[in-house]
Parts: sequence; C-alpha cells; structure tokens
Amino acid sequence: MTVDNKIDYLTQIKNIPNLSLYAPLASPALTGNPTAPTPAVSDNDTSIATTAFVMAQRGDIPSGATLPASPLANQLFMHTPTGRRVLMLYTGSAWYPLYSFGTMTVYVNYTSGTDAADKGTGTGTNAYKTLSYMWTQLPSIYYGNIVINVSGETYNETLTCQGKRPGGAYTITITGALETVDTGTMSAGVQGSGTTPGSITDSSKSWTINAMRGMFVAYSGGSGRVIDTNSGDTLISASYFGGTPSGAYEIYKPATILSALSVSNGQNITVYNINIGSNASTSIIATSKSELTLFFCQNSPTGTANPNGLWCKDGATVSINYSSLKQTTANSIIAVENNASFTETGCLIYQSVGTKTGFGIISQLHSTATLRGGAIDNFGSGIFCYRISKILLAGEHVSIRNNTTGAVAQGGGHITNTTIAKYSGNTTDESVTSASYGYID
Repeated sequence: MTVDNKIDYLTQIKNIPNLSLYAPLASPALTGNPTAPTPAVSDNDTSIATTAFVMAQRGDIPSGATLPASPLANQLFMHTPTGRRVLMLYTGSAWYPLYSFGTMTVYVNYTSGTDAADKGTGTGTNAYKTLSYMWTQLPSIYYGNIVINVSGETYNETLTCQGKRPGGAYTITITGALETVDTGTMSAGVQGSGTTPGSITDSSKSWTINAMRGMFVAYSGGSGRVIDTNSGDTLISASYFGGTPSGAYEIYKPATILSALSVSNGQNITVYNINIGSNASTSIIATSKSELTLFFCQNSPTGTANPNGLWCKDGATVSINYSSLKQTTANSIIAVENNASFTETGCLIYQSVGTKTGFGIISQLHSTATLRGGAIDNFGSGIFCYRISKILLAGEHVSIRNNTTGAVAQGGGHITNTTIAKYSGNTTDESVTSASYGYID
C-alpha cells in the first residue's frame, strides 16, 4: 500500500459517522417528530398511516343526532344529540359507545324514560329508564366530564360502576334530585365554633323532636349542613356553618333513592343528593383502588340484613361530606380495611335502634380513617381501630356520644388527636389495650 493510499484509508476511517445515533432498519425506535409520506384515503396496505391519513379517514365517519336505523356490523357513527358527542360502534346487534369528546350530559328517569341507545339525551321521555343501563351507555374512554342527572324516584337496583377511564383530568358526577321538607325565616343563627355546633332557630315552628334528623338545612347565601338533632324550634347541625346563618332557610332531603352502589376496579365517581341503601345487605361498597366521593347523601336502610352501611376496602379511597348514615340494625355503619383510606367531613353517623352494638367507624388492616367534624352516636364502639391501622381526628371537634365505649384502640390500632373529640353520654370514653399495642393520644 502506498503512502497516499494509507492516508486516504485513514481519512475514510476518521470520517465514519457514529452509527449509534442512527435507527436500525429493523424495529427502529424513533424520537422527536418523524414524518412519512401520507397515503391516499383509499389506501389499504402496509403503508405507514400518518396523522394526516388518520384525520382524513375520520372525515368518512358519518355523524348525526339520531343513530342509523339499519347499521352495518362494525359500522362507526359519531352520535351528536344535544349534550353529547360520542363515537359509537355497531357490533352487529347493538350500538356500543367507544369514546366521548367534550362534556357529556345524561339523564335518567325511571317513570318516563326508556332503556335504548338513542335515549338519555334529555328529561322525561328522552331519558334512560334505569341507572344500570345508563352505565352501559357511557363510553369506555371519556375525553370530557360526564354529568348524570337522575330524577327524584326510587331505583330498586344496584348501580355497579367500573370500566370507564378518563382520557385526561375528567370526572363522572351523578346528581340526584332534592325534596324540600320545610322552609322559613330564622329568628337566630349560630355559626358554631369549638365544641359548639352550628344552629338555626325559627321561633314560629313547632317541629316534632328529631323529626328532621339526618336531613339537610341551607340558608340563603350559605352551603348546606346535615341536621344532627332538632327541638321544636331549633335545628342543630352536625358541624359548623361556613358563616353566621341569617334570613331564609330550607330543609331538604334526597328525593332520589337507590338500593345500593358498588364502585370497583379503579373507577372514580362523585355522587350528590342520593339516598343510597334503601334495602341492601351492604349499601355502599368501594373496592379495588376505586375512588368515591359523596356530598349531601343519605344512607337510610329499611331492611333487617345490613351488616355495613359503607364498606371501603382493598386500596379504595372514600370521602363523605355533609351526609348522614343511619343504621337500623345492631351492626356497623362504616368499615375501612385492607389498605383503604376514608375521610368524613361534617357527617352524622348514628344507630337508631335502642341496643348499643356494632361500630360507628372501624379501621383495620393497614387502613386510615380521618374524621373532620360531625357526630358519631349510639354504638357499642363509636370508633374502633386495630390491626395496625389509624384513625385521625382533624379540623372541627368530633362529637362521640351515647356509645358503650367512645373510642377503642387495640391490636396495633392508633387513634390520634383526641383532644378535639367531644365525648358525652358514653359509658366509657376511651379504651386502650396496651398489651396488644393499642394507642390513643
């Protein structure tokens, strides 16, 4: 090899590019924003489908406010009635919702509605009939909030919520109807502070003692609170009001009644204004890392086989706000277990039978319950914590009263911040089994 050839060879080696910067021909992992030629809309081969090709194909999907009367199997249709925009697939026997785009508003009316794919678009005869069918008509993936409006009727069914996933920070909200029980103009109002709850007095009234218990009261310009007890002319709240009550007020309760609610498999829903648990073995179940939030709801079972008003378990997260849960049998209302998390704010949790048995709230198996105000009344144990779990009292004072034992900790259970507990009428306020590492502070 001549000197010139050696120089040329070395130059070529020096100029070889860094091949690690290039994608291989087989299964390349491209980054950034790679481009490719856009095939024709009619193309049907192994060409790369660019985003422009996909958008052009989408233009071929028919749309309209009414579903086609004679669809073909596997046909797509963009359903666009008032309040929704949903991509539907005809399976050969029924329409199936795939995706929703934007806010989706749905209506359910048991008396006048019909369970059909083209319903749910309005009130009355335009609504779905049942909550269970309504859930099947929600898309598997939703790119916008879903708002479900339910008429004030009794739904003798269990609503099972699972299998719906958001395509972003979107929510599913179920809202029931309210029934006005009484109205008036108050003669005095107390916001509440320390161990004193909020109250509204109307000297013109002569209510039956505790006839309004577990209902809700709101005043003009203020948000609602659950009624703990009432005398002939005064309503006592289970928590503080947001300000000093004055002027007109309204007493109301949910007009929508549902037998039971089950939320599972990571589903996330929020519920307003529904009486859940008219006659079910367990009224409300949240499990399998699901998330459930309740506002202004009731749990008022009428049956005799009700072991738990609410069962929060297996990594689920439940938040109950300004709601009332009543137990009519000698059992527990709220059970939190197996790595679950529960929070209540301003709720009334009580047992209406004379025998003081069961638990108001039990936290066990590595779970946490946080209590922010409210009242727990007439149980064997107001709050019971064991099996390496926690109950935390936070925020407003929590009234724990008329129980055989107000607070019990054993088996690694830890109840904290009980300085804000307001004990009254309990046979024993606190019971700690230190030999099994129970702890109350």
